[in-house]
Amino acid sequence: MLIVFDKILHMSPERTASSETDRFSSFLSAITGLRISNLRNFPELSATLNTPRSGEEKPFTYRLTLEEEGNQYKIGFAVVFYDRYTPGEWLPNVKWSVSYNNQKVFKVGGIVDTSEELRRDNFTNQDKIRPLLTKELSHAIGGPDTEVAFMDYESYSLASLKGDNQYFENIYLALMTHMKERGLTMPPILSKRDYIREPMVTGDVQKVNKILSTIMSFEGQGLDKRIINHMEAEAEAIRNHTIREAKKMNHNIPLEEAFPYAKVTNIEKGRSAFGKYSILVVENDLRNYGGFSQMVLKSMEADGRYRGSKIISEVNLSACMDICKSGRIDVIIFDWSNPSHEEVWMVKPETTNPFYEMYHGKSQAVLSMNDEGIKTATPDGKLLDWEATKKESERVDIRNRWMDMIADVCEQKSVEPPPFFIVRSTAEFGDITKIVSQKLGKPISP
Repeated sequence: MLIVFDKILHMSPERTASSETDRFSSFLSAITGLRISNLRNFPELSATLNTPRSGEEKPFTYRLTLEEEGNQYKIGFAVVFYDRYTPGEWLPNVKWSVSYNNQKVFKVGGIVDTSEELRRDNFTNQDKIRPLLTKELSHAIGGPDTEVAFMDYESYSLASLKGDNQYFENIYLALMTHMKERGLTMPPILSKRDYIREPMVTGDVQKVNKILSTIMSFEGQGLDKRIINHMEAEAEAIRNHTIREAKKMNHNIPLEEAFPYAKVTNIEKGRSAFGKYSILVVENDLRNYGGFSQMVLKSMEADGRYRGSKIISEVNLSACMDICKSGRIDVIIFDWSNPSHEEVWMVKPETTNPFYEMYHGKSQAVLSMNDEGIKTATPDGKLLDWEATKKESERVDIRNRWMDMIADVCEQKSVEPPPFFIVRSTAEFGDITKIVSQKLGKPISP
């Protein structure tokens, strides 16, 4: 949801900075080479927090001024809660801006995060509000990222960040791109270098540390401090990424620690007759998300032989690929009992239509609506209505396509792809334990 507001928020008087967000301000100061001359860091949190009335807006604001020798950046950020469209549930509306010497450089307004909300009583509880504000500010600021697209100021322009590359817009990129367009010398993007990326993605911590130490010792000589600051910040991101990859491949580290964002449920009933296994359960019915995983859990507990095994619930292909290539998954169970045929819109065909890309760029699909309903233009140039979408989805066989992609990344890592099964009907729910046992090469019946 994107809602744009032109209203200027009333700013509270300057207050003492909170230690929770000091590092954001320090980071922006370091990469611009400008000192912090003014900081208003969510001063509303220092005031008495009141319970809002229905329809009332509740703003929380952050203002940072960086300046030195005639160069000044002003960064404004606000999270405004309101329940205009969701009575009794206040959603955060995020807006931010960057100005240089009082001239607007970049402005983003009205991004509503529907995944977060506050209720009336939450507004008097700082333990509820503060983490949410910190999360939103962190997301808006951004920073060096080993996924190069999220920090590619070498390729982006301010115009492209407002257009084709809008997906990547954040305060960090607005600052870096503006400094580039001012003609300043820019730091290199270390994550673009193959000799760094290769050991980074394989988790070779020792090699990455050696390479980064050499770069900072030799390339860092004589550079402007702001460039060195940026190189050090990116080097830290690279080290952390390498450590995470090393943990994923180290089976002595618990799965929950190696993949902290994975939703893992332990099978606690029964006995451990076969040892312990990891079962990846891929959800499909987003209107009942988690329901399929719960059914698998109950079935495995009823079987009584899989105590100590784990069920990992997932819905994203990228996450499935990531965890499977670590060699930690023993079997995958895909739910396709209530097909989401729309997923075919996101599967890019082998050949694309050049006229489609001329008008729509690299987008996966474009929706249009008329009296006959929703139609979708796909990258191969096809125009699909609902029936055509269903037919195309069945032809492509989404879950088998997913498995092909999972198998590809496993083979690239010299990992044996796990066996899998696609549940295509609720009638098969009663056979889940038999299916899992068969795929694991275990006796079907208890």
